[in-house]
Amino acid sequence: MRSVSLQFQNLTLWILPVILAVLLVLYLSYRRERSQSAWFIPVLIVLRSVVFFCIVILILKPLISWEVRKNQKPLIVLFADQSLSMIAHDGISADSIRSIVSDLKTSIEKRGARVAIMPFGLNVDEEQKYPKELSFNCDGTNISGVLDYCNTYQDDWNVRAAVLVTDGVSTAGEDPLMFKMNPRFSIFPIGIGDSLLIMDPAVIDLSMPSKASVGDSILIEARVFPFGYGNTLSVWLKKDDQIIQKKTISTYQKSLVNTVQFTTIPDQPGITNYSVLIDTVRDRNLQNNEQKSLLRVYNNKQRLAIIQGHNSFDCRYFSMMARTFPELEIINLFSYKGKWHYDSKTDPFQVKWDAIALFGFPSQEINADQLNQISAKIAGDRPAQYIHYLPAITFDKFDRIFPEPVIRRYRLNESKIPAVLCRINEENQFHPILMNLRSEKKYKNDWADLPPIGMPFKEIQLSDDYITILESDDQKPMPILSMSETGGIRKAVVTGVDLWRWNMMTNGADNHYIYPELMASVLKWLLDTLSTSNLQFSLNKDIYLKGEIAEISGIITDVKGGVISNAILTAELIGDGNKSTNFLIQWDGTKYRGEIPLKEEGDHRVIINAVTDEFNLGEYRKNIQVLRNSVEHQTIRQDVETLKGIASKTHGAYFTPENYRNIINAVSFESEIHTSLHTLKLWRWPGIFILLFFAMAIEWVIRRISGYQ
Repeated sequence: MRSVSLQFQNLTLWILPVILAVLLVLYLSYRRERSQSAWFIPVLIVLRSVVFFCIVILILKPLISWEVRKNQKPLIVLFADQSLSMIAHDGISADSIRSIVSDLKTSIEKRGARVAIMPFGLNVDEEQKYPKELSFNCDGTNISGVLDYCNTYQDDWNVRAAVLVTDGVSTAGEDPLMFKMNPRFSIFPIGIGDSLLIMDPAVIDLSMPSKASVGDSILIEARVFPFGYGNTLSVWLKKDDQIIQKKTISTYQKSLVNTVQFTTIPDQPGITNYSVLIDTVRDRNLQNNEQKSLLRVYNNKQRLAIIQGHNSFDCRYFSMMARTFPELEIINLFSYKGKWHYDSKTDPFQVKWDAIALFGFPSQEINADQLNQISAKIAGDRPAQYIHYLPAITFDKFDRIFPEPVIRRYRLNESKIPAVLCRINEENQFHPILMNLRSEKKYKNDWADLPPIGMPFKEIQLSDDYITILESDDQKPMPILSMSETGGIRKAVVTGVDLWRWNMMTNGADNHYIYPELMASVLKWLLDTLSTSNLQFSLNKDIYLKGEIAEISGIITDVKGGVISNAILTAELIGDGNKSTNFLIQWDGTKYRGEIPLKEEGDHRVIINAVTDEFNLGEYRKNIQVLRNSVEHQTIRQDVETLKGIASKTHGAYFTPENYRNIINAVSFESEIHTSLHTLKLWRWPGIFILLFFAMAIEWVIRRISGYQ
């Protein structure tokens, strides 16, 4: 302590005589002859003096000032980047970075300086005492936050320099080179990692049609970023996870986009997933090596065999409806006197059947050879099956043509066939057949307005694999239209008779077409396995990284496979905790496309619903997985230019793990004499008021006890 000074804030000349007068009165007021009982007089004089002293302080307002000087050690602040990218560089590990920090800390402390280790990621954290406490698990880096921290350091710290251990990959905050830097000390960056770009080939886009026919030539075009070291890169075309083609391209250390084209000809109908995949020996991110898309392949020529056991209006109308499908080749067979008659030029039993429609078959006149022929075709060709009950059916022969019985139990009406109304089975109201029908003609609840049909059964039970779509409208409903899909074979059974009445005896304009449209929907479902849903969408990948954009595309079709382009779609991504995020899907002229931002890791569900004119077209669901990812992994290399720029603007220097020990020679380790000024305002000191109160109180007590006036 030195340079102590005393100043009075309220000192004037007239106050001095007053003080002297008060002191004289104070002395004379207690003056009297000595006696044995006058012991309290000196005490009263002291107490009165203390009271007077406190009052004088409150009046004069004295101010005491003094300076304190301290010798401060130099402080070196060591900022350590804890982001994930720090340990993603080749040849760099968490222990190697801790070793650099520990060695530098020890060397600085040997020079008599203090070291403060400040870890940072997106924010600057609290000081850590030991380098081994550094954990590299932050999802981002904010170097501008470190620079701002340096700008706001307290002035009374003897900070001689700051050391910045980082790879320079800044993913948050301002651009460090654009940040205004004015620290009163230099910053010395130590660059971690290879400054060369770590090559990461990627498939960035896949272009192909959404639908085609068997035999069409399909062009599949992929855009590839061939980041590499000049070696070759294999690009594969996969069909349902099976490699069917391969091409080889060269890699480059430049941002060049290579277009790779494949041509393929689908030979089987169905939904096919195509993907373009690359493979490389050295790759940073394996999750961007593949892009997928979906292709609906239609069979442009299918053969339907219509076999009659009895001539009926139902068969006539069904045949007329089937001929509206241009891709269908229809063969009509009927038996007369134990021989087959057909309208095709070739023997129908020598060609493959894609579907078979049985109307009242087999009847009584069908012989064993004919039954065996039909049974062999069903077992060998495995066609889709449409079975329409007519009273001409002979049940003992009926069971012989199928590998397993279709009707397990039945009881016929013996006297007559009663008329019944129809209704939709509520449990199966969203079956694709009904959805197709509703979207096609806007049918809602018109089934009760249709003419009744004949129900020949008192009781009927189909095999367990059938589900009922339409049923009789009574307390004990019986199936009228039932569907099955087992073993890859689709089947339909109609147990009601005279459904043609819906077409001939209906007054409503819409209902007039319900029979052919319903049968068209049934036939399309039987022949086309793609009709399990009107919505056919696909995601470009199955597994994503957090922060990526998932791309989804697809089409919506009607009952005949035509594309619906005016559907209204609602789409949402549901993550953990059922948190829902909506995203947009729009028609781009050829297909529906949408992008889904993936902000959270974990398991997610994509749900898309489509409607048109208030009618539900169906729903698409897909589970996807989002893995943890740091955006820093998009560019895994040391940003040397940024680190050198920081060093230049703060009059520091750039170092590497090979020469970082030279920082010791570049930093000043001089101690600093820090002077601090301290002041004490006595009139504001609480102790003055406490002393004045107790002195007056004690004086009053003594005077009362002693009887002194």
